[in-house]
Amino acid sequence: MPTRKSALLCAASVAVTVMFAGAPGYAQTGAEWPSFGGNQLGTQYSTLTQINTKNAANLKRAWTIKAAGSTPIFVNNTLYSCVEGIGIAYDPETGAERWKADPTAPGPDGKPVSPRRGKDRCRTIVYWQSKTPVAGAPCQKRIFWGDESNKFYAADANTGQFCRDFGTAKGHPGYVTHLDYDNLGQGVNRSGTPVIAGDLMVGGLYTSDAGINPADGFVRAFDVRTGEMKWEFDPILPEYRNRAGAGNIWSTLSADAARGLVFIGTTSLSNDYYGGSRTFDDPLSDAVVALSMQTGKVVWSRQLVHHDLWDYDIPSHPMLATITKGGKKLDVVIQHTKQGYVFVFDRATGKDVYPTIEKPVPKTTVPGDVSSPTQPTTAMEYGLTKLNRDDVFGINAEDRAACLKDFDAATNGKFLPTSAEKPNIIYPANGGGSNIGSASYDPQTNLLLVRYRNTADFVELRKPPAGSNNPHAYFGIFRRWVSPLGVPCTPPPWTELAAFDMGTGKRAWTRPWGQMVEAKGKPLLGKEEWGTPWSTSGPVITAGGIAFIGASEDSYFSAVDVKTGKTIWREKQELAPFAVPMTYMHKGKQYVAVAASGWAAMGQTVGDIVAYSLGK
Repeated sequence: MPTRKSALLCAASVAVTVMFAGAPGYAQTGAEWPSFGGNQLGTQYSTLTQINTKNAANLKRAWTIKAAGSTPIFVNNTLYSCVEGIGIAYDPETGAERWKADPTAPGPDGKPVSPRRGKDRCRTIVYWQSKTPVAGAPCQKRIFWGDESNKFYAADANTGQFCRDFGTAKGHPGYVTHLDYDNLGQGVNRSGTPVIAGDLMVGGLYTSDAGINPADGFVRAFDVRTGEMKWEFDPILPEYRNRAGAGNIWSTLSADAARGLVFIGTTSLSNDYYGGSRTFDDPLSDAVVALSMQTGKVVWSRQLVHHDLWDYDIPSHPMLATITKGGKKLDVVIQHTKQGYVFVFDRATGKDVYPTIEKPVPKTTVPGDVSSPTQPTTAMEYGLTKLNRDDVFGINAEDRAACLKDFDAATNGKFLPTSAEKPNIIYPANGGGSNIGSASYDPQTNLLLVRYRNTADFVELRKPPAGSNNPHAYFGIFRRWVSPLGVPCTPPPWTELAAFDMGTGKRAWTRPWGQMVEAKGKPLLGKEEWGTPWSTSGPVITAGGIAFIGASEDSYFSAVDVKTGKTIWREKQELAPFAVPMTYMHKGKQYVAVAASGWAAMGQTVGDIVAYSLGK
């Protein structure tokens, strides 16, 4: 039986964390928003106060960028975004385009950086600036972004010209790619979201943790100037790399430059719902991992799902906050999860700040698989925790009857493995609970805000068909557990926004979030107290006492009072703002902006970026 450890895994060779002067080359001010989550710590918090609880009701549209991509960052007196493999710079006052960096467009030499670029949604863009700039030289300030063609591009942050020194050694000036290296498997779907760590750009790769022979979930660090790979991290132990793949990082990353640490959250190993081919010890899957910025070696790690049978990947970057507890300021790592728990660890050592409780869970009955007898939990729990037959929802009698038919045909229970004989209703669903960017921390109130869903998946294990090249005895398939009308079969509210007091671990308030407006593409208005069935992302908080959030299919972008959870202001967008917002100050005026591009799962990748301010 595999050994399942939620206890601290620490690299013996790194007993003391080395302090590392690795800031990204510039001093961030409160006016800026230089990366996803606000800065490399990823707290999704801003010190700006011009927009506050007293005047937020007066917000007006400042500008709109049409056919845009990711929520921008703001640094170097410029807004930067990316869409379908293209980096774009905008004026922060008007939203007017300044330049566009298209890798397929001819460069100064008449040749493109790449004959192909990704066509999917670009999640974010990151910025670096030299601490010792060379006067008159290009690319002393750089932006980086990844795409589905498996590339990380680098462009001059002032001009948009590609940095042709980046990736030159590998024969492709202007970008680096994971495909230049052995990924020990197939299906490198795209380059992940990078983070700047000193003079390194650190990024993972996307692969399928449901595939037959997926690539290992490598994270690589590249020199920001040359693109030379400085180190790589594989989450699978060397002796098991021929037996499984994945464990990748599909979400965002964070970094603590002062401590010389990069923080990642990994996925499950392949394949998702059947673990018979991976009954070995895999402590770095479904884990928060602190890597040395200099070497890529593991400093400490905490596995948050043992032998994952539910597709409960770490969904978002480890948040690096300084909380107040017991009258002391503590530098911590906060990790919210799909399975509905908030874990809090000491940032330097990985030890518990709030207790992690190993809870006994049901055993698998699938032949050849060996499940873990316990799973890590905490007292800070959210999301659906149990489901009885009387709880099953339906918008009408016919709809509920269909949901009850599913319920009666299946097993259900939190952390219940799916059997080979019956379907299983898994909750929270594999989209959470919480997901990418779902939480933000406010140091003024010591509150952590978490947006989460109370929905479920309907999962089955099946044997591969005769003649298949699938080596696994079983593979899992899932569907969202919804009625014929497309309404969740779980009881509402389907999405909630909650605040946790980080000094006590207790809830301060909880409210339904969003509203259902359609099902299966047809109008279907739900009650406000039901919340929205489908949501992703979460809020950003400002020192003005406001949480800005979209995260609902009703397409509203809202300002919420952090202390009470009450809505102060909202405005409807053309497409749902399913992205983490940002805020910045320019020429004495505070702006808040968000990408309102709908949901990639619904085939929407391009929409608007909208910005609001208090007007003149």
